[in-house]
Amino acid sequence: MEKEAGSRIGLVYICNPQNPTGAMTPGAQMRPFCRKASRDALVVLDEAYGEYVEDPAYSSMVDLVREGENVLVTRTFSKVFGLAGLRIGYGMARTEIIKNLLQLERNFAPVSSLSLRAAIASYKDQEFVAKVRRRNREVKTYMYRELGRLGYGYIPSHTNFIMFKVQTDSLELAKKLEGHSVLVSSFKFRGGDWIRVSLGTLPEMRTFIGYLDDLDGAAGGRYKN
Repeated sequence: MEKEAGSRIGLVYICNPQNPTGAMTPGAQMRPFCRKASRDALVVLDEAYGEYVEDPAYSSMVDLVREGENVLVTRTFSKVFGLAGLRIGYGMARTEIIKNLLQLERNFAPVSSLSLRAAIASYKDQEFVAKVRRRNREVKTYMYRELGRLGYGYIPSHTNFIMFKVQTDSLELAKKLEGHSVLVSSFKFRGGDWIRVSLGTLPEMRTFIGYLDDLDGAAGGRYKN
């Protein structure tokens, strides 16, 4: 991306942690890249899953905003705060960048008063955020153990979902799971088939593992790193 960025590029977008893989780029790598790329283009850092990260190598790029860099950091209340249905988030950037964005608004009231009040209340409720992070960690540990037991290779996740590789056709497996009211996303990249599953409660994930073992086991084969 650094090689591609330059005077002919107007905007650079990075999601960190990344969707759909759940991978994370350490701050020590991200910060110098953003400084260099922002000389020629606006760098947008999507930190939607940032609240889930527990790796000390991760860091938000909001400090670059405070330093006046050409950087826009976006956050959402749809993930750890659980307000996806209210469609609310926020961005942080230099004043002139925000003013330019305001000129693009097409709705006189882009955020409802109910959504705004809920967002403010949830932002202050750090006890709830800590509980969500703890439960997410517990469920993720369970999933790592079970996926490993079944022989699936997975990408270590810094989010509330896990992507793992399957031997069978991922789209067909997703359709089979949907038949049991389990919705997942299927992907094909790096020459393989992948499934991305969001993390629910522990009982829900136990149900998922049970269906996965039955359906993909019948299809034959496992993938191992």
